[in-house]
Amino acid sequence: MTGLLTGSVFLSQVTKTKSWLLEMLQSPPDVVSGAAKGLGGTAVDSHGRLFWLESRPTESGRLVIVKAGNEENEEAIDVTPKDFSVRTVAQEYGGGAFSISGDTLVFSNYKDQRLYKQSLDSKDSAPVPRENLAL
Repeated sequence: MTGLLTGSVFLSQVTKTKSWLLEMLQSPPDVVSGAAKGLGGTAVDSHGRLFWLESRPTESGRLVIVKAGNEENEEAIDVTPKDFSVRTVAQEYGGGAFSISGDTLVFSNYKDQRLYKQSLDSKDSAPVPRENLAL
């Protein structure tokens, strides 16, 4: 009878599943969630600096725009202010969550789905006025 589990094989599978489930429940949350940073879209500004979108599982899944360091050993710098998460539901239809033009960054904040504008050298951002949006 191929394809059928006998009693002992079934119990063995249940025991393995129970063991795995208990181990998972006792693990730290970052181990269970696979809390590795994820990388998303990229852009390069007019000075040739690289920017990318990085997910932060340890920050409730917040998405942050990060700027590569200017020098080889320089640390990358978060560009996104702490209160923002760069994500848009329009991206699901082929859009992007951020764009760079010259020294200006425009991004969509997930919480309110508004566009915000900021200088690449500052963390001060301001909402783009709705009347300035052209469809």
